[in-house]
Amino acid sequence: MSEVEARITQLREAAEQLRRSSRRIQDSVQATSDAVDSLIVLGATQPDFANRYLAFRTQMTEWAGTLDRFADQLGGAANDIDAARDGRVYPGFMLLRRRSRVRPYMPERNAERAVLAPAPVQQARPIGGYVSAKNKALYEQWRDRSDELQGREMALAGLIETRQQKAEDLAALRNRLHSYDPTRDIDQIPRIQAMQAEIEQIDTDIIATQNEIDVMQARVNRLAGRLDRVNPGAGADYATLTALENGTSAPWLQDNTFDCVRHVVGKFNVPANLAVDAHLWDDMAAKFTEYGVTTGDVPLEGAVLMMTPEHPYADDVNGHIMYVERVENGVVWISDDQNPQPVRLDDVTVEQTQHITYLYFPWNTIG
Repeated sequence: MSEVEARITQLREAAEQLRRSSRRIQDSVQATSDAVDSLIVLGATQPDFANRYLAFRTQMTEWAGTLDRFADQLGGAANDIDAARDGRVYPGFMLLRRRSRVRPYMPERNAERAVLAPAPVQQARPIGGYVSAKNKALYEQWRDRSDELQGREMALAGLIETRQQKAEDLAALRNRLHSYDPTRDIDQIPRIQAMQAEIEQIDTDIIATQNEIDVMQARVNRLAGRLDRVNPGAGADYATLTALENGTSAPWLQDNTFDCVRHVVGKFNVPANLAVDAHLWDDMAAKFTEYGVTTGDVPLEGAVLMMTPEHPYADDVNGHIMYVERVENGVVWISDDQNPQPVRLDDVTVEQTQHITYLYFPWNTIG
């Protein structure tokens, strides 16, 4: 067994120890609660003892849940490390993951009838094992926002778990008090009222946390969508992409291409296999899958805009290609052999959608 395997095993064992401790704490808290409840009903405590104990008991009931969540995190970390050892990961980066979502919770105000369904677990889908240097900042922003989202989802899960436990405690207390004195108006007992108020406050916190999660999830989805567009296509060779990040197109290639192709080849490192007549670039990208070039209709900085021969601006035989310099507030700035300095696409042609395809190069295009 390697050192890493041994440490992963220790991590899993530590998680199981936490779970066992959680169960022992749950049993101890329940035994204490049963004893105190009996004393309160018998009138053997001071008048303010119930409220003070309730506040302390809230902390005790959360201990077990906290340990369980720590145990889940440790177990998940062990699984992630184990999986990463077998995956292809770009140096310095973990595989991108879309976080699983916690099901939106609509609280039932009647604590005795509240049913809290467990959150569905969605399988995390990797965006990709390669992230270019140009997209590193975007990736780190996605990762940070995803971690924040996961933290809020854990907080929501903790609130739902706490709410369920308190609802169960309230129902159990009602049953015990009713068995001691069936004629008593249980809803007028201060402790019952305090527990109901506490559950209502948790319901409010759950709704607020869920709203935060919805906003954060939308932000994470937008970042993930941007990264998805520059994710290498099927069959991409990550080592090849990494090598293409540095340097420029081969000098002989620049010397032996012409017009718009020559302009684009001079803008970034273009493999010789792809530098053919303009209207064939998408065909070559589909043929040489090792470069991971994908296509779409969204303009992105560092992409190549390809026009078919049918486009009014393009050559009616060879088509045309342009380099996307930047995109600002929906305005596309391009350059080509006729416009070596960046110009607005809408200043060059009124046709900006038909007979146009954008090619995304994973090592150069920015999401």
